[in-house]
Amino acid sequence: MRRVRSAVLLALIVAACTPARAPWTAPGVAKAEAESEWEDCKRLARDRTGGMDRMAASSRTPENPLDAADRQKAATDSRRIVESCMRAKGFTPIKQ
Repeated sequence: MRRVRSAVLLALIVAACTPARAPWTAPGVAKAEAESEWEDCKRLARDRTGGMDRMAASSRTPENPLDAADRQKAATDSRRIVESCMRAKGFTPIKQ
């Protein structure tokens, strides 16, 4: 039961931290296209990090500091991959 609660909590945190729309823009690009490109870049990042940045706690113990460190590194790597991918496609981050 504890693992299920941890998995649900982790999913809620990830969902809450993910912007509802693409935080990127490019001249002449519609919002729908920007969101599609953003999803492609996020998919690339998940593939390259093995999805560890979003891995459910059910397969890893949240109390283990090494697991938390692995997930933190994967999340950092994922953000860098998405940023590099979006910049390569000509997008710039929206100032918030």
